[in-house]
Amino acid sequence: MGIFLIVLGILGIVWCLLPFFMYGIVGIGNITGICCFTVLAIIGVFWKKLMARKAVVLAGKYAWTVWAIRIFLIAFASLVIFLTVLMCMGAGKKAKQGATVVVLGCLVKDYGPSLMLRERLDATLDYLNENKDCACILSGGQGKDEPMTEAKAMYDYLVERGVDPSRLYLEDKSQDTEENIRFSKQIIEENGLTPEIVIISNEFHLYRAGCLADRQGVTYGTYPARTHWWMFMTYYIRELYGILAECVLHIA
Repeated sequence: MGIFLIVLGILGIVWCLLPFFMYGIVGIGNITGICCFTVLAIIGVFWKKLMARKAVVLAGKYAWTVWAIRIFLIAFASLVIFLTVLMCMGAGKKAKQGATVVVLGCLVKDYGPSLMLRERLDATLDYLNENKDCACILSGGQGKDEPMTEAKAMYDYLVERGVDPSRLYLEDKSQDTEENIRFSKQIIEENGLTPEIVIISNEFHLYRAGCLADRQGVTYGTYPARTHWWMFMTYYIRELYGILAECVLHIA
């Protein structure tokens, strides 16, 4: 068991470091992942000593500490599994035919759409090619470190690949997912587009985006963009924080 935990911890650390080494990505996702997998590897190193110590503790007056740790780990694992199931459900909600596409923006670099935004745009190309009659809203404003609005970068990418510009509407004011949905809803109402939407984003992001659409009374389906495997763990962990933060804000 100790060897297994050591190997799992090392592989997990490497997985979380890949986004940094390949694209310089550092954030709460890979930092949390590195910390968790490091703890796992350390537990593996001291596994035999910990098991021997556990037997001693269980025989003494501090046995409650072992049970407290067990309860915490079970609760933590249950929460992660529950949120993961919600993410999977959010990524698999089918939209009706003819729904208006809403593509959620992501970082734009000096050279154009970032890798994650290209993943969303490639999924959009597939969807638009399969659904010739639907309109598409490209949603994303301009961050302080971006050379143009995300909406414009998405527009250029899609038009260069043969999408009819008349199908595309630019929403270039939003700064977060809530605004993506709210401002896109305004464009739908102003232009008489189909009120039901299909949200396109990375698979891990669609549950939270759907919750925000629900709160604004928007009927929606989802179409997932597949995240590159080496980035998935980092952004999956970050999204766990995002869902929990949305839950807290909603309750508040």
